[in-house]
Amino acid sequence: MPGSWAGTVIHTDGEEVLLLVLQEKWDKTKKWVEWVKEHTSEGLAFLHKELEQCWGFLIYVSRTYRPFVPLLRGVHQTLESWREWRGADGWKMAAKDIAFAMEKEELEGPR
Repeated sequence: MPGSWAGTVIHTDGEEVLLLVLQEKWDKTKKWVEWVKEHTSEGLAFLHKELEQCWGFLIYVSRTYRPFVPLLRGVHQTLESWREWRGADGWKMAAKDIAFAMEKEELEGPR
């Protein structure tokens, strides 16, 4: 049965194999990427819920197009930036680093 299975359409001519998403999904992908580009270049605020929707959809697309993964990491860091105990790189600190920071905070007061 032709069509998409798990979001990916596979084409082959006997020598080459191409992985694609449906045109409708590709159009939506371009819309989300343009949205992120516009917000970052113009310094616009990201609404958390809208950014989550973008991230979720791009996760779906990244199963077919692996080069989207670095973009997803940046979106993930932005979505999680409000949480405590983030390192300078935006990722969650390791448990031992959190424990050390908490000890230091008890000795020196809140940060």
